[in-house]
Amino acid sequence: MDSKIYIYVALAAFFYFTTVSIYDQVTSTLRDIPGPLLARFSRLWYLYQAYVGDFHLKNIELHQKHGRIVRIAPNTYSISEPDKVVYGAGSRFAKSTWYEAWKHSDSITLFADINAKRHNESRRRLQNLYSLSSLVSYESPVDDCNTLFVQKLQRFASTGETINLTHWLQCYAFDAVDCITFSKRFGFLDEGQDIGGMIEANSQLLLYSTCAGIFPKSHQYIYPLLERLPGTGASGLASITDAVRSLIKGCKHIRQDNKTRECQTGR
Repeated sequence: MDSKIYIYVALAAFFYFTTVSIYDQVTSTLRDIPGPLLARFSRLWYLYQAYVGDFHLKNIELHQKHGRIVRIAPNTYSISEPDKVVYGAGSRFAKSTWYEAWKHSDSITLFADINAKRHNESRRRLQNLYSLSSLVSYESPVDDCNTLFVQKLQRFASTGETINLTHWLQCYAFDAVDCITFSKRFGFLDEGQDIGGMIEANSQLLLYSTCAGIFPKSHQYIYPLLERLPGTGASGLASITDAVRSLIKGCKHIRQDNKTRECQTGR
């Protein structure tokens, strides 16, 4: 008897959500916008294309078939209009809830913050780091990465060794960003390896957040569970967050040690 109750509840829930979805589509003023049939009633079509990694190709096909505006999920549309700048700096269009899936459970980053006022305040605190004078100061350490990267490529060319260029470009990118952010190279280029599993963690994060953002409300429930499981995108986000916190902590210790030495020298 108990099992039948669960079946009835499940069927009732399915019938309810199906009815509501159909009603919304029939009464919507945007019901004539074309797109995949499943995309009218569910975000599963969009999720699948994002997961397999060919949404960018499918989206082009949809626009070639249907025109400037196509439906990719309920109340979600793709607009292909080169002459329009709908979402840019200073735009009144707020970030969508898709960005929610890029947040760590106990912190808000500039990229993931959808609160426009708070985002602008955070950006103002950081904008000096990206001024022209600051960017010029980053050239020297990045040039060191450039030199090492070119040396690696020249060595591969001279020996005829086949390499995974994607991997080496990621090594270069991580070391260059590390030099700019933490004033030191972590050794991705030196070793030619994924130091600390950071590249893999980043790849997992990109896949997880891209897919979870399609169902943004699920992130707050799924993330605390998945971040404890290795090999998941949520654990990738946790790994990167922990690594950055550790580096920041180390920088604070160095700064404190320098202040202590200055005080001792002053004495």
